Amino acid sequence: MDKQLHDKKNFEKAIKIILAESEKPKEEFFSSSLIRYNEVADNLDVLGCAQTINELKIYFDGSEVKKRSIAAEMMFVRALRVISEVYSYHNGDQKDKHWDNASKILKSINISEDHERFRDLRIYFQETI
Repeated sequence: MDKQLHDKKNFEKAIKIILAESEKPKEEFFSSSLIRYNEVADNLDVLGCAQTINELKIYFDGSEVKKRSIAAEMMFVRALRVISEVYSYHNGDQKDKHWDNASKILKSINISEDHERFRDLRIYFQETI
C-alpha cells in the first residue's frame, strides 16, 4: 500500500485513468460497486480510487443525466481526497494544498469546484487521512 502511494509511475497511471472516458462499473448492482469504492478508499488504493473517480464523475460533469446519489457523491469525494493527497505528496506540497490539488483534478475533468457537494470540503481536505 505505502509503496503504491509513493510510486510516481503509479500516480501517473492513476491520472490517466481519471482523465479517460468514464467507464461503467464492473459490478451488476450499484451496492456491490459501493462496497468496492469504500474498500479502495479505506485501503488508500491509488489506482482503485482513480477508477472510482472515473466511474463516478458522470454524477458531476454533466456528461450523463444521472439521478442524484448521495452515496455515489460521497464515494467520489473519498476517492478524490486520496488522489489529492497523493498529488500533494508528488508535488512536495503541504497538507494545506490538498484542496488546491483536488480543484486542479476537478477542473481537468470538467467538474466545477463550486458544485454543492464540494462547497464545504476545504477543511475536510486539509485534514490528513
